Amino acid sequence: MDYVPIISDIDIHYGVHDKKKLFTSDNPRETSLKVSLEYEKRFQKENPNFIHIPRTQVMCIDLLQDAVNFVHPLVDSIKMLFGEFPSYDHVASENIKEIDINNLAELKPYLDMLPESWIDKVGMDYWSSLRRLTWKVSPTPVRILSQLLPNPLNIWTWNRSKIKQELENQNLNNIANMYESYYMNGWKLFESNITSTEYFQNCLLTGSKVLELSYDWYIQNITNNRK
Repeated sequence: MDYVPIISDIDIHYGVHDKKKLFTSDNPRETSLKVSLEYEKRFQKENPNFIHIPRTQVMCIDLLQDAVNFVHPLVDSIKMLFGEFPSYDHVASENIKEIDINNLAELKPYLDMLPESWIDKVGMDYWSSLRRLTWKVSPTPVRILSQLLPNPLNIWTWNRSKIKQELENQNLNNIANMYESYYMNGWKLFESNITSTEYFQNCLLTGSKVLELSYDWYIQNITNNRK
């Protein structure tokens, strides 16, 4: 479950001087697609026995830093390809916990809109729904653990196996089991050549159940304790 084709991705963050544009050519759209194609060709050349081409998520770190709730990762959790890791002020643990609490609180409206967003999906239409759901499922159990353990930033460096184990250590077995089931269904979907409606729907249902159980935990352990 630590890496699941189509669900997992590889984060690539880049920085530019003075917030200049990444593409300075006269045809930025074509240049962007050429870069993507070059990545695909190089990967296939270096990995002739590949089972799939990993999906990348390329983002400008300068834009991320402008986000209100952005927290810089630990230096040990990233691999620098070019340049040097910039210095920055660490975010206090309590602030990270508060960011995570706020994200847990926002799960309910997201869950409420899922049924209407799924009703008209068929075939590969499910992929867009699964992609949006993945961005929610992956971090949500971490946000719970950040409330229960002393070093929340460190938790964000854990792989999914360790996250699942700690959920079980905290007696959150229902979330741990559904979390694992979501990614195992992702593997089954991949093995179906990403064509199985059954496994598409299983991913959506188990993933949304992770969010539902996590929101229930938030209500019982955070909201009720603040009353």
